[in-house]
Amino acid sequence: MPLREPLRASVLVCALSVGLLAVPPVGASSTSGVANVAHRGASGSAPENTLSSVAQAIADRADFVELDVRLTKDGVPVVLHDADLRRTTDAESVFPGRSPWALRDFTLDEVRRLDAGSWRSGSYARERVPTLAAVLRQLSRSPSGVYLHVKNASTYGGVDGIGAKVYETVKAGWPSAWTGDGPRRVVIQSAEKPFVEEFAGRYPEVPVAVILRSSTVDGVANYADDVQVRRGSVTPQMVADAHDAGLTIGAWTVDDRAGMASLADDLDSIVTNYPARLRNVLAGRGLTYTGTRWPADEAGRPSWTLRTFGRYLHSPVTVRARLTATDGSPARWQWARVQRRVDGVWRTVAQRATDGFGRFTATIPGSPDLRVRVVNRDSGDYPIAASSARSVGLRKMASTVRLSGPRSVRPRRSATLTVRWHAADGGALSGRVRIYRLRADGTWRYVRDLRVSDGFGQTRVTPGRRTARYKVRALPSWWHAGDVDYKRVRVLP
Repeated sequence: MPLREPLRASVLVCALSVGLLAVPPVGASSTSGVANVAHRGASGSAPENTLSSVAQAIADRADFVELDVRLTKDGVPVVLHDADLRRTTDAESVFPGRSPWALRDFTLDEVRRLDAGSWRSGSYARERVPTLAAVLRQLSRSPSGVYLHVKNASTYGGVDGIGAKVYETVKAGWPSAWTGDGPRRVVIQSAEKPFVEEFAGRYPEVPVAVILRSSTVDGVANYADDVQVRRGSVTPQMVADAHDAGLTIGAWTVDDRAGMASLADDLDSIVTNYPARLRNVLAGRGLTYTGTRWPADEAGRPSWTLRTFGRYLHSPVTVRARLTATDGSPARWQWARVQRRVDGVWRTVAQRATDGFGRFTATIPGSPDLRVRVVNRDSGDYPIAASSARSVGLRKMASTVRLSGPRSVRPRRSATLTVRWHAADGGALSGRVRIYRLRADGTWRYVRDLRVSDGFGQTRVTPGRRTARYKVRALPSWWHAGDVDYKRVRVLP
């Protein structure tokens, strides 16, 4: 296949005309510098592959956000790195009988029930696995582009399957991504070379990248625009070969300043979990990417709107805030802190970035005499501004935890235990409870912690070859440690 036009021609002409050692980043028409690519969003600061990590990456001034795409059981593209849901969601507790919790076995409605943020921090509680369409809506309002890593493309039907779905989703949600005279905003990439080659032939207007597992770029330039290489595999010869072939080249994943500085002089892009750190390194070396148009600094001081939602002492409090510029427009993609008053001092309990509407949501622990405010950081585009403080009235109230399940099971079979947790006034509670099993010597053995969401949680246990007794206890820091209920499961002869 000949070199792809006009993308390849514009890259080569630009390189010759400005005398750069490196080719401008993929799809660029007149850019210089090194593109800052946020790995799975700003995953060093926020839970990976979520809307919060995307917002944080844009606030950190990432030129591109790298995200992973897979399909649900009903064929909807969602943003998730792993083939299963265990590492980054609470799927095991929400769906205890669905091992191995592979994404392909779950519908979108089921995936939407999962918490994809608490594994990283309690302040990200109830963060969801986003659809590709939702991510594109957010990114299309920003200056940043995106590298979409199509994971395991061949298992999802190749170009006719996941490839076509990703293409149509981008066309519907971001129609200008591949049009106009500026840099192309969406790059499709994969580690499967046959998929990339076929995709490039099917959709020639789309810039594509190959994730290389080898040290050679031979043949890749026949269909691709860009190659992404593991940091430890980058060599001067590979960089020279890529540029000679008209390819742009980037390395992943580079998080230390020394590594960023050593690679910046030769590469066209760097993938990192810490885009703010990389931005500072590139700026110090005069290598800031010129293909991203960031907004001009705002002279006026913005204002905050703050709302809090909480009912019970020691239960989570939801903080919702919106930052508005002096002209009434949303202050998009700005760093912010949620702070609480402790011993006369404001202490930060959560950090966030505002989204395309200037908003963010955070979850913080409830406490007696809770006072909350939000402050935008002074490293953004606006002068620092703090909201007025809000006192959050929380009630102390007894709660009830109940444990239920089957009365008997067959030998070596598992049983599903259900936990229901409510306040005395009937309100459903969320948090963690602890499951124990009675030993033969009369002592209780810890089994596991269980996350309860909106008053409901489930887990599976295996009684073994005899009758087993289980109990559930609300954790001491939540409500009253005396909330205990028991369940006896008899093993049939």
